[in-house]
Amino acid sequence: MKYLRAKVITIAVLCIVVIGVLIGILVRLNKDGKEKEVLIEDAKNTDDLTEVSKDIDDIDDSEESEDIASVDDSDAQDISEAENKEAWNVTLELNVKQPVRMAAFLNESFGITGGFSGAGKTCYTTNGGESWTINEGSGGCIFGVEIVDSNIVWICGKMTGMSFRTPGGLRMSTDGGKTLGDTLDFKTGPSTCPLSFLDDMRGWVSQDGVISETRDGGLNFNEIKLPEGLGKIAGIGVYEAGDDFFGSVLSGDGILYITKDHGESWTDSALPIKEGYDGYKIGKFEGASTAIRFFDKDNALAVMSLTGKEEPLIIGFRTSDGGMTWSDEIIGKGQGSVYLSPDGCYVTGYYNKNVTVYRYGMKDHDE
Repeated sequence: MKYLRAKVITIAVLCIVVIGVLIGILVRLNKDGKEKEVLIEDAKNTDDLTEVSKDIDDIDDSEESEDIASVDDSDAQDISEAENKEAWNVTLELNVKQPVRMAAFLNESFGITGGFSGAGKTCYTTNGGESWTINEGSGGCIFGVEIVDSNIVWICGKMTGMSFRTPGGLRMSTDGGKTLGDTLDFKTGPSTCPLSFLDDMRGWVSQDGVISETRDGGLNFNEIKLPEGLGKIAGIGVYEAGDDFFGSVLSGDGILYITKDHGESWTDSALPIKEGYDGYKIGKFEGASTAIRFFDKDNALAVMSLTGKEEPLIIGFRTSDGGMTWSDEIIGKGQGSVYLSPDGCYVTGYYNKNVTVYRYGMKDHDE
């Protein structure tokens, strides 16, 4: 009996030991499992951190890229705006009722028109074309207009009689077109009459292939000796300041001739019409189809109405080296007579009762 009790006790102890071992194993397994879960979780966290890091990098890169793109776009916009400030923009669009052959604006306010037939008397505006005043004493059939400033205006045309056989003349206004002086002793015919005047005394007038110069307000005229091979005169321009004098003549085929000694000698410079506008040529209209301005001895602008195989254009050719090289710029689309203001900032185009004034850049200019 005692032996049996001892055996039972031994078996019980062994069971307790086994149970303890099993419990230990289970505890260890549970611990290992948790550690594994921790490790797995850590791994996940590491991956998450990696992904977060990647996301952060992506965000940083994306934001940086967007910032750079934004800066680039901003710079591009600034450049574009800077370029636009130096572009030609339409500042006036007018539908006029009076007969018009030539229209000329000095700025956005002051302008002059001269028309065909006896009804085409000189009209002027001081409010950008909102209203026009007719100069009844100007006669009609005007072929050329030159505005020196808001007071001095030269006009060229028949201005007397109704017949093309009746000679016209050259007249000047010193009050912005309100009144005109007597017709000068300079006969003009019914054809394009390019004019370029520096003031109320000095200037050039072209008629019938001849250029005449006055230095005394039209009391006397001297014929300018022209370069050989000139051909048809499409436009003229004069500039004088101190000892610097530039006289220029543009031929019908786009060659600009320049003199610094009142026609004693000439140099020539071909405008890049064929290179940049193949198939185009200077248009032919009753009014001036070209205009030339020198601003100093190096800088000049030639404007012209070009017609050709495609849509007609008003183009400007600009030089900064006295005519050695030229760059071109599109002023607008369309055709007709053109006029360039003395400061080179306003181009007036006229065609079929429509007057369009283009402005260069954003700079304000006095009258």
